[in-house]
Amino acid sequence: MMLILSCKQHQNREISDDFESKKLKKFWRSDKLVPGSFEFQSKVVKSERSALRITLNPGDQIDDEKGTILERSEIMENRIHFISENTVYEYEFSLFLPEDFPIVPTRLV
Repeated sequence: MMLILSCKQHQNREISDDFESKKLKKFWRSDKLVPGSFEFQSKVVKSERSALRITLNPGDQIDDEKGTILERSEIMENRIHFISENTVYEYEFSLFLPEDFPIVPTRLV
């Protein structure tokens, strides 16, 4: 499975990471990102010049979940950017699924 992300969040100011710097900004938490599972690339993008490509392979597990059935590799916003009640937010991201992406009865994405 492959996930291509580009993210924007608005809260009286725009917080965005178009991954043009080729490194993760402090906006992101990477503790659930499997080492070697990601790369900055410019082949598959929506409107920006770069995107973060995260590829999840069978058996990819973060340290806290080794030995379980869970597989993941993901980035998350730092807690300081988590949403609050009664506040309007706009959050955008793009997800690229290749034409040959397997369709199966169950999948957690």
